[in-house]
Amino acid sequence: EDPAECALRELAEETPYVADSVKLLYSFYTAVGFCDEKMYLYQAQGVRLGSELSNDEDEITETVLMSKEEVRNALANDKIKDGKTL
Repeated sequence: EDPAECALRELAEETPYVADSVKLLYSFYTAVGFCDEKMYLYQAQGVRLGSELSNDEDEITETVLMSKEEVRNALANDKIKDGKTL
């Protein structure tokens, strides 16, 4: 699957939002020397409420929506620790 299409789909599956497009900001390997997993960091553009998708049957996620200020506070207070979330 094209990473940009995947990002749009994942946004719609895991949040109540959809986006018109995504812009690739960066790609990186999560654990060089350990695995070959490559991540793509996208900025969603034209975001709005309206998703009608849901997670895959075997996928369990908890979506936590935060304002920019809440994210800044969480980072400053060491509340976000895993690399993918960072």
